[in-house]
Amino acid sequence: MQINQPFISPSWLLFCTETTEDVKYVKTGSSLTFNCPFKSASKPVVWRGPPNLIIYSIDDKVNKNIYNQHQLTVTEDSVKGQYILRIMNCTEDCSGIFRCDTVIDGLAVEQEFYAALIEPPSYMQITTSSSSNYIYANEGSEIEVECEVECGNPPGTLAWVQDEYIVLKTKTCYNTTSMSTVINSSRSDHMTTLTCIAENSYDQLEMNITIYLNCTYFCISVNAILQMMA
Repeated sequence: MQINQPFISPSWLLFCTETTEDVKYVKTGSSLTFNCPFKSASKPVVWRGPPNLIIYSIDDKVNKNIYNQHQLTVTEDSVKGQYILRIMNCTEDCSGIFRCDTVIDGLAVEQEFYAALIEPPSYMQITTSSSSNYIYANEGSEIEVECEVECGNPPGTLAWVQDEYIVLKTKTCYNTTSMSTVINSSRSDHMTTLTCIAENSYDQLEMNITIYLNCTYFCISVNAILQMMA
């Protein structure tokens, strides 16, 4: 079936749009399904999608003129009379706005859905005054570190943690996010580890940096004591 003309509502029709607030997150290579809530006895149901809300199907007939037609199936729910869109083997083309529309009792109606590919946090870097994997500082000095990361999808959190369990600071992580924290160093901070952790509901990324202090008196870490006692 060739679909050459878009479904255009006559100008005299009142137009009503409903939008889902939630975003569906989908992994690359998996499938994505949307259920159009409308049932029309006399007018076709049209599915549209990325890019630019091109026509994907009319009723259960997939548009053969679009590049991703082999990934699409549209089936009719025989009980509810609704049309279900399924996109298989998702790529970046699954990200964007999807819409189904039709005309019911002279009223043009549409429902929009949003989807985005799942992306893990990436490109993390820790910045310090020494620009190395270690922090060298004098006991009692202020230590400032900054972490920057691409947060991925869906948005998540960014946190600074000391020695795996002391949470220093957290914030919401989306797009490119950076966060700094300041430690007023004491002897107990010697040879402790600072960890920057970015995570969303699907994945986690972390990076460590270790503090070494020049102490006023002999400095020794709790871990070192335990090792000597072993």
